[in-house]
Amino acid sequence: MGTIKGVGRIYQQTFIDTYTKYAFAKLHDRKNALVAADLLNDRVIPFFEEHEIPLLRRAEEVDAEEDRRYGKGVRGDELPEELRFRETRLKKIREAKAALEREARGRARAEGKLDDDKPVEPKRGRKAKDKAGVPKSSAQRNFTDPDSRIMRDSSSKAFLQGYNAQAAVDASSQVIVAADVTNGG
Repeated sequence: MGTIKGVGRIYQQTFIDTYTKYAFAKLHDRKNALVAADLLNDRVIPFFEEHEIPLLRRAEEVDAEEDRRYGKGVRGDELPEELRFRETRLKKIREAKAALEREARGRARAEGKLDDDKPVEPKRGRKAKDKAGVPKSSAQRNFTDPDSRIMRDSSSKAFLQGYNAQAAVDASSQVIVAADVTNGG
């Protein structure tokens, strides 16, 4: 925080409880874990107990709910079982690569650039830069949700992994009359 003449370096330890909107601060001349424990034990916990404020009660409620939902000691955001070990992870990567190659061949066939897995030479013009039926080096596939796609968010211009949701609304009643979710940009 700063230096005080005759005392030396001064540090501020701050406790902010965003749930109850209470905050505490204490100045110290040293910076270590005991300082944090000192603030909690000397100021925060006695204050919360004296005023019967539910300190950490909300956190305990959230923990209990997560234990009911996911199981004791499980956070809910762990890697899927098939991605936890090297062999299965490599298998999933190979499967994703094969799927990207199938998609690229399917696109090339639909565009008339590939016939029986052999490139079709253009009748006129330049030869294609990219090899027909081969995925681009930038092609990606999501392991946990392969149907989703990387899309650009129009408001923040950020790239997101997700879906494109569309809704049609009746102008007079403001009721949704049709909805569709796609994985196209």
